[in-house]
Order: sequence, then C-alpha cells, then structure tokens
Amino acid sequence: MPRKLQIVETACETQRLDDQMLQPIFVKIDVQGFEYQVIQGDIDTIKRHDPVLLIEDFGGTRRLSGLLRRPGFELN
Repeated sequence: MPRKLQIVETACETQRLDDQMLQPIFVKIDVQGFEYQVIQGDIDTIKRHDPVLLIEDFGGTRRLSGLLRRPGFELN
C-alpha cells in the first residue's frame, strides 16, 4: 500500500431531499439499486419542482415507474 494512502472510516448522515427545502432543476440519482427508496424520500420535491431526473441504471422497474408516473412526466 502506498505510504500516502490512508483508509479512514467516516460516519455520515443521510437526509431526504424533501427535508432540504431545495428547488432543484436537475437531480442525478446513482445509488446502486436503491432508486425506489431515494425517490420515495424525494417525491414531494419532485412533484413540486418537476426537475429533470437522471437515474443511473433505472432498469425500468414497474414499482419505480409507478411512483414517478404522473401527468406530464416522461420516462425515457
């Protein structure tokens, strides 16, 4: 292992986007299979501000599609 490389364990806090009081125009979601849970915590913000969503490896899951489907919202 190189001398300058250190591995440090760090505790971090997670928060829902809905609790952030933000007005996003673009949201990137790259969460390795936890897309549904992330969208659940963001759904009010998404409905209110209609940001463009970039969801990596969306996979077209029906459960997530159902959560996001609403008038005027396109899944591509």
